Amino acid sequence: MKDPNWVFEIDSFLIEQVINLILNVIEMVSNPQIVVSATISHKGTTQIRVTDNDGGIPAEIVDRIFIPFFSTKKPELVLV
Repeated sequence: MKDPNWVFEIDSFLIEQVINLILNVIEMVSNPQIVVSATISHKGTTQIRVTDNDGGIPAEIVDRIFIPFFSTKKPELVLV
């Protein structure tokens, strides 16, 4: 069932991770197409799914994507 008026509570830290995933897609994918959906699992918990039109997260980094400050980007040198 689709309900555009569905309301649920969200942990602020976890939703920040969802937002970061979306921002990463926007930055890394040319012509990004993003779908965000929410469902209730068989255990009664809310699950948020983010899908995009890219090839996915490489297997060698998937276990690290939610570590704070983890990045595959090369650091930029900033001269002041």
